[in-house]
Amino acid sequence: MKVALITAPEMAEVAFVNKWVANYLYELETLLPPLGLLYLAAYLERAKHTVKVLNITVFKYPLEKIIRDLKDFQPQIVGLSLSSNSFLKSLKLINEIKKELHIPIVVGGPHVIIYQEQSLLSKNIDYGVYGEGEETLTELVNVLDIGGDLSSIKGLIYKKDGRIIKNEARPLIENLDQILFPAYHLIDFTQYKSARFGNTPFSVLFISRGCPFNCSFCLKNTRYRLRSVDNVIQEIRYLHKTYGISKIHFWDSTFTTSKNWIKEFAEKIQALPFHFDYTCFTRVDKVDEDILRWLKASGCINVCYGIESFDQDCLDAMNKHTTPAMIKKAIDMTKKHDIRIHCMFIFGTPGETRKSLNNSIQFILNNFLEYIQIRPLQLTPGTKFYEDHLKNGGNDFWDEINHGRNADMTTLPVNSNFTKKQLDKIIRKTVLRYYLKPTTIYNLYKKKMGALSPVVYVRGFFTIASMIFQLL
Repeated sequence: MKVALITAPEMAEVAFVNKWVANYLYELETLLPPLGLLYLAAYLERAKHTVKVLNITVFKYPLEKIIRDLKDFQPQIVGLSLSSNSFLKSLKLINEIKKELHIPIVVGGPHVIIYQEQSLLSKNIDYGVYGEGEETLTELVNVLDIGGDLSSIKGLIYKKDGRIIKNEARPLIENLDQILFPAYHLIDFTQYKSARFGNTPFSVLFISRGCPFNCSFCLKNTRYRLRSVDNVIQEIRYLHKTYGISKIHFWDSTFTTSKNWIKEFAEKIQALPFHFDYTCFTRVDKVDEDILRWLKASGCINVCYGIESFDQDCLDAMNKHTTPAMIKKAIDMTKKHDIRIHCMFIFGTPGETRKSLNNSIQFILNNFLEYIQIRPLQLTPGTKFYEDHLKNGGNDFWDEINHGRNADMTTLPVNSNFTKKQLDKIIRKTVLRYYLKPTTIYNLYKKKMGALSPVVYVRGFFTIASMIFQLL
């Protein structure tokens, strides 16, 4: 069968405070190879199906072009990844595909994992895949191609006689080394360049699945599983040999979960016959002197820390299991090992006060944190904060969205001490005060950030100018 796989559209209403900030951060976080769909494509191709991938998250195709490309390809089934933030946009696309092509539509992704049967409320969505989708989607396409019993496919949601039926869950893939490498040949790497690597081609890579932590603002995740170092090295070698890729952004939320893994990785990566740079995300309680030394030696040029807050009460509310002392120590150690840092904060958690917020603001203003990113809390479905919002009498706006109705996705918790306008102003003012400090400007210049890309500075200028204008 011919299968078209489509990424989630660009986000609709998201909790950003400024259009320039929104555009820049959005590109940093979404200008990525569609790794999830490429994993699916690898399994479908092994089963002798033909696959086309449309990355409409990165490449902003007009609706007419998407339909035209699909008609040219003539798929027999279309699969779409659903993100909660862009669900309504996806629904509009689904309706148009159904109208023009009259073929089955299957959905998967984080929104389906959260809402499962509710994700199929639209009459134009035929199937849903919840959980890890490689085997489930392949079995579904096989059944649609040659016949078979839908009820036997684990991890599948489907419709029968006007009812939505959810099959038994599919067990997690235990040995991640058995997973096929993504079908990288379906994309053009020259289209994926990042300011993180001086606007050169790069790839995204995962070393794990699931998450061992349970932050209140984040979707409850599946059990943590880790690939072997040798398997990851093998994929890095393949990317370099086949596509010339020597820049990797590890997209795991916590790259340094296992100290032993990082040590082995550092030892083996240095034996590669080519220069290798990478960036990663991690937590302040998952680094120490040894880990940072190994990261530096193995080619890490940037660590992005999910700091969230510098107030202990807020950290406790987020279930971070970190302290301000841990944060300060991690930042100082990372600077000592000459690794660039990117610090992410969340303002507006439930119960946060002016005083607790000021603790974070003063930490930001009194320290050189290189790049900072501050967002107002977004109430994401499936998180503890959203569940608490509902228990406290808040509006279930995600249910409205599931039913195809417009709703304000930037709603703050019902017990917030701030209005959205107040919080936006506080964030804008903090970002401006930080980046306009002479010491920040000098230190960024000293760190030779200009080697990244002139585009960063042009966008930075317009960001600052527009934010100043908004505060007037």
